Amino acid sequence: MSEKIATPPTITVEDLLRRHNVPIHSWGIGDAKTLAQLIKEINGGDSRLVVDDEGIVRMLQTITIDISSTAPSGVTYRLVEDRQEFDDGRVRTRRGRMRGSIGEKMKSTDEHPIDAARRGLREELGITEEIPLKYLEMIDEDRESRSYPGLRSRYELHLFSGIIPSHLFIPEGYTEKNDDLSMTTFFVWEKVLN
Repeated sequence: MSEKIATPPTITVEDLLRRHNVPIHSWGIGDAKTLAQLIKEINGGDSRLVVDDEGIVRMLQTITIDISSTAPSGVTYRLVEDRQEFDDGRVRTRRGRMRGSIGEKMKSTDEHPIDAARRGLREELGITEEIPLKYLEMIDEDRESRSYPGLRSRYELHLFSGIIPSHLFIPEGYTEKNDDLSMTTFFVWEKVLN
């Protein structure tokens, strides 16, 4: 006679969030992303959910690059993420809300921060040429996510700076279309005041 082994029931991400009273009913409205976008983020290895003594927390390892460039005219600019436009018509203003010009989630705990930074330059700005990046520091940050209201997030943030050479400077800025998240991100240059 064979014995049956009891297996724990499968818990969905939605069930886990509801058990911890995360207000997912408010997601997908205004600046908030959707539950489906969080699930894609988790399945893609960009984040994970962990339960600690304070409840549920979204864990991320991220990089941020502060990017500048001197245009052929000699004027120095700093790149900023201006906005995200969702395919459903919502617009999320980003200017002034980030530490750097671009941010990127690391794909796994195995991805080195410099590799994530170079991937971010390729994916978000379309820059495939290797530009010098300077590692500044790593900081840990706990805060409620603007993308997922009511869900506490813990960031391991690796900060870099970089200079885009003038031959890669695009005066109109850069655009990233992300079909997985159903949104387009716009990056623009701001003149640096001396």
